[in-house]
Amino acid sequence: MKLMIENAYGLKGSHTFEFDKGLNIISAPNASGSSSIIKAFATLLNQELLLSREALYEGAQVGRIALSFEGKTYQCELKRIANGAKVSVGVSRTSSLSNDQIVKDIVVVNEEHPLVKSLTDESIREYLQHIARIDSLYSQMLMRERTLMDKKSKLEAIKQDIKRLAYAPARLEELNSKKMKALMEKKEIEAKGPIADVKELRGELKKIVDKINSTKVELESVKTDLAAALSSIEANSQALASLKKDERSLEKIAKREAEIKEEIAKMKGSTSVRSRLVAIYNAFASLLNDAMKNNGEAEEELSMIANGCPICSLFKVDCNLGDIPINERHKLISHMLIETKKVRDKLTKSLDELNRELATIAGEKERSLNELKKVREALYEAKRRQKEAQEKAEALMAVLRDLKRSEADIKKRIGSTEERASQERLIKMEKISKEIGAITAQEKELKKLCETLEEKQREASELEKNIATLESQYQLLKDEYLNKLHAARRLFNEKAMEVIRNVGYKGFEKLQINENFEMEMKRNGMPIFLSELSTSEANAIAILISLAAKIAYFKAFPLFIIDTITTHFDPSKFLKFMDYLSSQSEYTIVTRLSPDEQGGIKILHGLDKIMQK
Repeated sequence: MKLMIENAYGLKGSHTFEFDKGLNIISAPNASGSSSIIKAFATLLNQELLLSREALYEGAQVGRIALSFEGKTYQCELKRIANGAKVSVGVSRTSSLSNDQIVKDIVVVNEEHPLVKSLTDESIREYLQHIARIDSLYSQMLMRERTLMDKKSKLEAIKQDIKRLAYAPARLEELNSKKMKALMEKKEIEAKGPIADVKELRGELKKIVDKINSTKVELESVKTDLAAALSSIEANSQALASLKKDERSLEKIAKREAEIKEEIAKMKGSTSVRSRLVAIYNAFASLLNDAMKNNGEAEEELSMIANGCPICSLFKVDCNLGDIPINERHKLISHMLIETKKVRDKLTKSLDELNRELATIAGEKERSLNELKKVREALYEAKRRQKEAQEKAEALMAVLRDLKRSEADIKKRIGSTEERASQERLIKMEKISKEIGAITAQEKELKKLCETLEEKQREASELEKNIATLESQYQLLKDEYLNKLHAARRLFNEKAMEVIRNVGYKGFEKLQINENFEMEMKRNGMPIFLSELSTSEANAIAILISLAAKIAYFKAFPLFIIDTITTHFDPSKFLKFMDYLSSQSEYTIVTRLSPDEQGGIKILHGLDKIMQK
């Protein structure tokens, strides 16, 4: 087996070391590099990706460690990494002796070994826990335990709060009873004496105030009606004034009507004259007709008529008809009759037109009179409504005045009644009211406290359930952890006693971990405690424990490495110890300080050569 170290752990350049199967003693003066070989083996077994800056030789940026073993090469490269002001060494591995971090803590016993650093009952328990691979289980158990303790602490605090608030419900009930008593007392006082009278007067006052308000509402309604009536009066008055302006037209219509009637009367008179003329014409025509037949009698008739002419008599004029010959008279009368007919027809037509105009004028007159009548009737109705509203408003105003007088009177009576009330009673009432107010304020605060108490109780109940679940989980984890730890303890005790028997470590008869995970040892038949061990004894115990752990868990692993912690072993003890070690591991590598301070690193192979040396 060959180990190559280049620019690592204080060794500059490349250095190769060869090891044979069995025991290999690295003999070297102090600070000459023997520990560097052990650290190189530890690095090959270490799973960490970062090392301290001292892992690389000072000034070097890259280093390498390689182990050739059974046809395989295990190596890693070291590089310096700057992270701000901090400098560390990064590790990149192409292959590793073991992917199990626990191996290093068992097969490499040097100053960095946890039991070499501190050999106590607690460190032995932690070491046993580590090699039994129950660290994560222990961490889970501790985390669950811490959570459980936190929950219990919180529950205890909540219980303290509940205890502190426990008085609130009883106190609230007590205050409620006290408040009810105060209210009953106040009610009894209110029912007595002047206060009862005042209450009655206030009831009357309220009724009057309500009636005043309703009367005001009714009065407003009446005022609205009055305003509407006044508005109607104004509108109808304006309409009437407008119609009165049109009375001249009405007078003209009446005058025209009279004129038409007069004309019609005249025309009717003219028609009568025409009729008489027609009658005279007919008489003349008959006489003339007869005169042609009987000339003698006709002439006499005509003479008579000529001496007294009916036309002249009718129109009171002298037509001199008697001076006109008979034949001419006939023509004249015929002509007069034709003209008279024309006059009659014209008069008849004019009469018809006048009658139609009279009918139109009569219709217009009737419409104007009807409109005037309606406006006057509407005006009358509006005035009637106005009067009615005014009377009602005056009546309501009178009622309102009476109600206000009553209101003032009752207020005055209330004032005098309150003045007459007993001062002692009023003081007592005020005191009770203040007491009720104080109780109410306390009740409010106590209700908040009761709500808080209920909330705390609910929270406590939830926490208790949660704690019960956590305790169950914690107990399961603890049982599993302890079962595995005790199994590891029993296995360790078995292998430890096997090591003690085979090593024959002088004086030590017992090396056991008891059920409380305390180390029990006997030396020369007497119990001995860890604190009583010398440094070399403590180192020997650390080696024995690590060897027992290797036999128990990594028996087939080919390496077991011990640094200079065997320095203080006496030669006989050292040789017997080395003999047993070499039987338990394919390669056993032990460092030993060389008395030759000028020499370099030497590797001695086999127990015989070491004994010769």
